[in-house]
Amino acid sequence: MNDLPRIALSPFPIGIAVVIAGAALASFGVAQVPTYEVQPVASFTATTVLRGASKAGHMVGWQVVGGQSVPFVATQASGLQLLPLPPGYMSGFATDVNTAGVIVGGVSGNGFPQSGGEPAIWTPIAGGGYSVTIPQQFTSLPSPLGPLQIQGGQAVAINDNGVIVGWSQYQGFQGGPTTRFFASGAPVNLSALGFTATVTDLSDTTDVIVGGPLRMDLGSGVVTNLGVPPQMPGGPNFANVLSYSVNDAGQSIVAARLATSSINYLTYRHSDVAGWTAHNPSVVPSVFPGFYDNNNLGDVAASGGVYFAAENVLVNGFNSLLAPGSTQWNVSLGFFGDDRRVYTTAQNAQTGANALVILVPETCQADLGFQGPGNATATLCGEGLAAGQASDYVVANAPPLTIGVASFSLQGFPNVPVFGGVAVSFTGTVLTTILFDGSGQATLPTAGVPGPAVDVVVQAAVYDPSLPQGFGLSNAILAHFGN
Repeated sequence: MNDLPRIALSPFPIGIAVVIAGAALASFGVAQVPTYEVQPVASFTATTVLRGASKAGHMVGWQVVGGQSVPFVATQASGLQLLPLPPGYMSGFATDVNTAGVIVGGVSGNGFPQSGGEPAIWTPIAGGGYSVTIPQQFTSLPSPLGPLQIQGGQAVAINDNGVIVGWSQYQGFQGGPTTRFFASGAPVNLSALGFTATVTDLSDTTDVIVGGPLRMDLGSGVVTNLGVPPQMPGGPNFANVLSYSVNDAGQSIVAARLATSSINYLTYRHSDVAGWTAHNPSVVPSVFPGFYDNNNLGDVAASGGVYFAAENVLVNGFNSLLAPGSTQWNVSLGFFGDDRRVYTTAQNAQTGANALVILVPETCQADLGFQGPGNATATLCGEGLAAGQASDYVVANAPPLTIGVASFSLQGFPNVPVFGGVAVSFTGTVLTTILFDGSGQATLPTAGVPGPAVDVVVQAAVYDPSLPQGFGLSNAILAHFGN
């Protein structure tokens, strides 16, 4: 994070304001998407591919080390750890991990494990580390050409129930039937049960798999063909879909191929209730499928943008949502947790360093407007402002190395004309000095308070000699303190 001046706000004046309030005032709420703080997990210099993440914060994938693909797991507590390979195996990769930290993927004795390896399962060991096992596999399976030998395969996904799915590879071919693997026990050919596509994802707890145009409930055995989206107004039809992600509600994220092209795709969302929805109606088709993930809230991170379901808001990507202090990072699309944390990779534009990172959502207090004169803008974002929480009041776009004051006043008092602008709810104000750095930004750590809820208006006055009255005003923020 940027090393900015951090002027601590004494909790004493805010405590006085809470006492003055006596009781909770009316709260104010607006629907808004999260702001994110970037928290690095592990830096890397080798080629690194992130393939999966768990709700507990595990991140898995592979790195190229010495010309070989090597699986890894990374957490904030332990950093990045390379995973062991079975004796005699040279390479491997991890594709998914569940909340218990059990990891699946593939390993190989020669060549690339992604196309010529065997399924693998890594299990945490008490005291640290992982053990690796290769699950039981088929020796041969029926095919359109008759019985064929099975030569490896890979485990694609694991969920919080411990269900593992992947595929078995026909000898001489690059793929084969979707298979359910077990840590101990015989595999199950899901293709023979009607799931004739190649599996790509598995829901967290409801045991639903997707691949191609198909969705299958492993509990009931019901296979559903999703079909294709309807024709776009004035546009072409779609030829087929490739499903890449599914949540517990059965909502799928797919790449839909245009009938007029063999390589152009658009991202669509599908649910049994809403049917087909274009993820981003304004985006042009892309040559190749990209990244696709959704969480159990219905949020989506996919080619075409990031969709927040509860707010019904689509943004181009996570870079536009980064909090002050994290804007030096260029972040990729990533895996969406149910707590709206995002697990992804990022590059620090200031240093050029690459890292596995977690985007941690912040709660931003409501913006009341009334910005100006001048260019100063303010946000108040963080964990929140209840007991034990903290947020940062950040004022940006002020003149470099200037000084100002932040006013904290109970909501509901009259607005006051001042400096050619409006000081919102100004009577009864507590003032705190703020100092700006060379970029014209100041950060004021603001602690939450215990007790009943109280709404406080926060606004900054900034010394700016270029303005007619010598001072400018930031926008006002409505801060919801307390429980």
